[in-house]
Amino acid sequence: MKTITIEYIQHLASFLDEEGIKWEAGRVGGTNDTITIYYNTEQQLFRIAFEFGKFYTSIDNTEA
Repeated sequence: MKTITIEYIQHLASFLDEEGIKWEAGRVGGTNDTITIYYNTEQQLFRIAFEFGKFYTSIDNTEA
């Protein structure tokens, strides 16, 4: 099993729960600042990255 740690995003956590992908929130200063994701295949990692990208694309579109 491999891991990746990124910025905590509620939308991504919900997606991981729906997909049954294991994850843990990292607490820095009493808040959820990071999320460590456990994945097995490159396909899982790609799907996670795609969801992460969709979140930031939606932010960019609302700020424009």
